[in-house]
Amino acid sequence: MTRHVGGIISFFLLFAAAGLLVGIGYAEEINLARDAMVNCSNVNNSRYPEFSVDGKQDGEYWEGGFKSAPGWLEVDLGEPRDIDKIHLYMWWGDDRYYQYYIEVSTDRRQWKEVVNERKNTLPDNAEGRIYDFPSTKARFVRITVTYNTANSAAHVREIEVYGK
Repeated sequence: MTRHVGGIISFFLLFAAAGLLVGIGYAEEINLARDAMVNCSNVNNSRYPEFSVDGKQDGEYWEGGFKSAPGWLEVDLGEPRDIDKIHLYMWWGDDRYYQYYIEVSTDRRQWKEVVNERKNTLPDNAEGRIYDFPSTKARFVRITVTYNTANSAAHVREIEVYGK
């Protein structure tokens, strides 16, 4: 009987340890840009930049750059962070596509490009686009929209930034 109980206890300890290891390996990602401070080139039609960091990928959106392209949107993460992924949701609903690039900086003086979609021709959709890149230190994340096939405006529904 003691051997049987000992075996059951060993099984549960092993199971618990395995559960802890799995939990550590799959920690939930946190969107560092959620409700962050934002700045932009300009605002059109009451489409404020705060809409682009409100956590709603299909809600209101920032609109800027109309007749003054390129338009840019900048997210301030509050302090330098190690980031390695951006999930970007542009306006979708027709066959339009956008061309843009994304840069990061720790000081707003020196910028490093992490995404180059200047030649993009793929229409945007509800799933958005995920960009993985080598971990880099950044406080500021800026998307500059250089072209829109439907009109002269830049539209960002949501920008999510991930890292540590």
